[in-house]
Amino acid sequence: MALNVEVLERRSHDGQMEGPERTPRLLVTWQNSQTRKYTAVGVLESGNGSYCFRYVDGVDGLPGFSGLLGFEDLKRVYTSDHLFPIFSQRVMMAGRSERPRLLEALALGPDAEPMEILERSGGHRAGDTLEILPIPDLAGGQTEFTFLAHGVRHCDGADEILDTLEPGCVLGLRR
Repeated sequence: MALNVEVLERRSHDGQMEGPERTPRLLVTWQNSQTRKYTAVGVLESGNGSYCFRYVDGVDGLPGFSGLLGFEDLKRVYTSDHLFPIFSQRVMMAGRSERPRLLEALALGPDAEPMEILERSGGHRAGDTLEILPIPDLAGGQTEFTFLAHGVRHCDGADEILDTLEPGCVLGLRR
């Protein structure tokens, strides 16, 4: 079975198509506690020193979803000069002694921006139902980006295979 990929249009905060410079765009997904299924609920963007969050179309009919804390209006486009609290609390503070080790594990430099950290880490918090994913840029029908894999522990023999991987290994994506 083929993996279906939805390409979201690149638009700036004012609705205009983006130029060639990459604007960080992250897909915010929510996990239904009953079905355990993840569903896209919003897009977080940054650019020109500001942040923007908006819900995706159709989220108002999503069973069990009533909005994110601080983003109660499902139709509004939210903007701020600072990363919104629901997302900033998912980025380890600069003064924490564990931060250099985290950035190294995420293959990021010491000056990594919050959006880069969210993009690489998934923004996980214990007991949370949100996951943040990079929105890939397509060029000529192809893309390349870094993402985290779920559920590997449920695959027989995964630990042995993972032990053989090294940086630079080419992996395929299958459903």
